Amino acid sequence: MTEFDIAKESNLAGKTLEELKIREQFEINIASIKRGEVVINIPLRTERLFPGDEISVIGTDKQVKEFKIYLDKNEIDVAEKVVETDIILQKLELKNRIYIGKSIRESQIRENTHGIIVGIERNGKRTLNPESHLVLEESDILWIAGEKKKIAAFLRS
Repeated sequence: MTEFDIAKESNLAGKTLEELKIREQFEINIASIKRGEVVINIPLRTERLFPGDEISVIGTDKQVKEFKIYLDKNEIDVAEKVVETDIILQKLELKNRIYIGKSIRESQIRENTHGIIVGIERNGKRTLNPESHLVLEESDILWIAGEKKKIAAFLRS
């Protein structure tokens, strides 16, 4: 068993074990996640990794070495990365037919805007922090929080 820290500047932070597919990629198992004073033994695939988490993994020397390389590659070099701090809340009326009938997850609006759908207005009713399985309907009004430049580029496309 080998222990690793999830870097404070890691691209892996906030993602579930299922999203990361660590077991499938490296054939290792995460035995536990230590988050402060809390220890999560044998975490479920829905468990998320967070900055500063200490994870214990089980694998061969080769598997563990490859996993370490993966962790290092996913650390964000803060000195080289320009951090966009201009976050906006943008209203978007759903008129594009390619999104209608798809769930929020299937629409990939999050990936295309690098933003978060924080609300939906539908038939005069508001839903805050909608679930990703919610199906988008014609005339929905989406509220997206994200980086100004990336949302503007999405709206132009």
